[in-house]
Amino acid sequence: MMAIQAYHEWMPIQAYHEWMPIRVPDAARPDRIYRSFDFGNLLSLHMLDTRVIGRDKQLAYASYAGADGSFNSAGFTAEVSNPTRQLMGTEQTTWLQNQMTKSTATWQILGQQVLMARMLLPAPMVLTASGYASYLAIAAKVQAGVALSDAETASRGFVVLTVTPSETRAEYRYVDTIQSKTYTASVGKTLRMLPGASNRKIVAG
Repeated sequence: MMAIQAYHEWMPIQAYHEWMPIRVPDAARPDRIYRSFDFGNLLSLHMLDTRVIGRDKQLAYASYAGADGSFNSAGFTAEVSNPTRQLMGTEQTTWLQNQMTKSTATWQILGQQVLMARMLLPAPMVLTASGYASYLAIAAKVQAGVALSDAETASRGFVVLTVTPSETRAEYRYVDTIQSKTYTASVGKTLRMLPGASNRKIVAG
């Protein structure tokens, strides 16, 4: 039975590495994909795993909805505030804290898979809570007071991030189609942040 379980746990990890080959820090532990890259004293890029390793099951808003359309706010709040809930696991969280503490770079940038900023939405608007908002204990450690400042969910595209000693600038570029290799890109909103603990806010570019 344990062999079957281990097999099923290994299969998605193998599929991940076949689809997206990366250099893992420890070849003996292919499930550990979190790692850091230092670019001189300008920035440290910490790539996290917020989907698999160490993650507790995400909350589903539907589980707290009653047949009469009511919502069990007290139950949801109690669960989402549980300090034992993990998004990254103790090992990865400790690793990240150590990496950020020892880094001398001007910028600490986190690369990961889920929404990080605080976003409090009415329950009927979403079905699952997969981001940091449903893992409040770890959110308090890594968010540094940053709340969601802008959202555009109708378009598709990518972000060009320009990092300099004086600022970090994010330029949103939207494409007119995702159904063709040929597309036209347009520049949307530009946001920026200045270095230093006193400048932890996102402003329009």
